[in-house]
Amino acid sequence: MLKALNLIWEEGSRPCNNLFRFIIFIMRNNSVSILCADVSRECLSRALTLAEILAKKRQVQIVGFARDNFEIWPPANSADIPIIKLEYGFTLNWHKAKNEINSIIDQSRLIICKPRLMSMGLALSAGCDPDECILDINDWELGLSLDSDSTDGQYKAIELLGNLFSPNSPLLSLYFESRIKLFPFKIVNNRWLQNRYGGELLYDVRDTDALNPENYDRRNIRKELGLDDRQWLIFAGTPRKYKGVGNLIYALERIRGFDAPGLLLCGGATTSSIDDVVNLANSVLGNARFKYIPQYDRRDTGKYLSASDIVCIPALLKSNSVGQVPTKFFEALAMGLPVITSDICDLPELVRDVGVAVPAGDIIALNEAIKILVSNPDLTSRMGKQARLRAVEQYSYRAAAPVIDSLLGKIGS
Repeated sequence: MLKALNLIWEEGSRPCNNLFRFIIFIMRNNSVSILCADVSRECLSRALTLAEILAKKRQVQIVGFARDNFEIWPPANSADIPIIKLEYGFTLNWHKAKNEINSIIDQSRLIICKPRLMSMGLALSAGCDPDECILDINDWELGLSLDSDSTDGQYKAIELLGNLFSPNSPLLSLYFESRIKLFPFKIVNNRWLQNRYGGELLYDVRDTDALNPENYDRRNIRKELGLDDRQWLIFAGTPRKYKGVGNLIYALERIRGFDAPGLLLCGGATTSSIDDVVNLANSVLGNARFKYIPQYDRRDTGKYLSASDIVCIPALLKSNSVGQVPTKFFEALAMGLPVITSDICDLPELVRDVGVAVPAGDIIALNEAIKILVSNPDLTSRMGKQARLRAVEQYSYRAAAPVIDSLLGKIGS
């Protein structure tokens, strides 16, 4: 449509030019496309967050390569945002994807999620002008690809040679990290990333209207899930090794008694590593104190959080986690739940008055924090109320919208 208007504009008279220029401006100003590195994986979550914030006032779509039999990330199956899937590949499919992105650049403003080959690399190869788009950075991509114990943003040269044939290899991650400086308009989702790259701070906020404890019947949901009257800690998300779920299991093991707290583990597709975590929890805690919910639709997040008493985010301090503030933290706040978290990235500051931060990897400190909260219901109630209030005021879609609106205004003129 915009291309047709452009053609009329170029061939028309001066008054007609001005009219069509105005129409094109309005249409482009009201349309935003979000380029996701891989719509088949978890990185779609951040793209959906940005899209849902913008969809209140604009036409929004997400576009990105799809793998896994050309399917989108399963938890996003119920998403209302249109998702354009590009065929994954580096020969003919890459060329087709370039043409698609080139067309999108002409018709709407662009947000690029992640400095990766499959997002930033595709946009640049399609002729994207870095001055005319927004780059969203929600992870230290090089740290994710290195998967090392380095937590100072540094690395060894030999580490760059791993996984060379992956589109997210350390070498490619390093290269696209060097291209970040080309983009004057950036969003980052924590202060560690902001200190490294600059940009406007926009945490991975949540829709606090949808995630609201008043929307859920806690008693019936607990009954449906087979949870007894003990207090239940929840870890919601893919239980990867660096996220410290093993430490949480052993910290809970140290608490004994008929009413010792249980663990509700929610999330993650079936893989051998996740199966190992589930088997460990079963063997250490037993069926009475452990329940597992496999990968679920993101719209069910509030349901499982409403059934729990305390959220635990016990990440280990590694290159994967040093530049992360998990989405699950803000989901917990929105649902009015106290949080126990590791003292990583911005979390010690964010968790103040709404939970407890413990040294990463310290099982004894984690155990003590759990005992303090489960034995003080008045304290956890106060923390939960403060968490909900803070989420609505500071970490909601409504609170985040002005940040994106301001940046889009700068590239839309």
